[in-house]
Amino acid sequence: MPVSFSKFSQSVRPEGAFEVLALAKALIAQGKQIYELEIGDSPFPTPVAAREAGLNALRDDRCHYGPAAGLDEFRQAASDYVNKEFGLHTTADNIIAGPGAKTFQLLFCEAFLNPDDGVLVFSPYFPTYSSNIERRGARMVLAPLDENNSFRPDVDAIRQFIESDPAPKAIFLNSPHNPTGGVATKNDLGRIADLVRGTNISVFSDEPYDQMVWDGKHHSIFAEPEMLGHVVAAYTFSKSFSMSGWRLGFAVANAQTIRLFETLTNTVISCVPPFTQIAGAAALTE
Repeated sequence: MPVSFSKFSQSVRPEGAFEVLALAKALIAQGKQIYELEIGDSPFPTPVAAREAGLNALRDDRCHYGPAAGLDEFRQAASDYVNKEFGLHTTADNIIAGPGAKTFQLLFCEAFLNPDDGVLVFSPYFPTYSSNIERRGARMVLAPLDENNSFRPDVDAIRQFIESDPAPKAIFLNSPHNPTGGVATKNDLGRIADLVRGTNISVFSDEPYDQMVWDGKHHSIFAEPEMLGHVVAAYTFSKSFSMSGWRLGFAVANAQTIRLFETLTNTVISCVPPFTQIAGAAALTE
């Protein structure tokens, strides 16, 4: 009789886009003409500066272990990027490297959630949110996104969650939003910050599409006053930088949270490959 899997592992559902991606690539390998609409990947090549920096790093044997939090030059480049783009005031101590942005969902939940804590998620939502919340035994509380509100997060839904949930602990914000494209305004984020500030609630601000705003401008709730201790913002090189296969991203948070994430990263993946970070730093700076 085979050993049994855990109840949790049997309940996990994969991100469907990757399943369809595998099928599409298999059909392409058979010579079929396939138009791929399944996954949020860029059709463009990795920027030349990033590719050359990565190749040079490989030639220089930057292929060994590195710090769990990331290379100093990468963390500084990421800090400079968010400060310039979103008006933040971070240093390298506010940055940690990761293999894309998705892993930070897991680290956020491990860092902040206990069993039965409430987590507000706006629906439709990125499919891996639920699995990472369920890993901690927490409760996902759904609030709908309304087309009449341009698919922006409903501030009143957040107020209701904070006031009525038996154990409100976290909010997942995804702006620019996948899959609707809705973008939270600076006014939205200011009102949300007013509700969260001074509470025991943490915000996971998922921002992989930060450069893909066609109307208006992307703002991060991280930039709102006194939100440093409440927010973890996650970014990736997979979208705007066309580096999905390099598996590189970073998170921004206060120094205390970053140190905890460093410990958690150490126990899960050890570190992010140095040569990918060097390529990412070049993409950010050049």
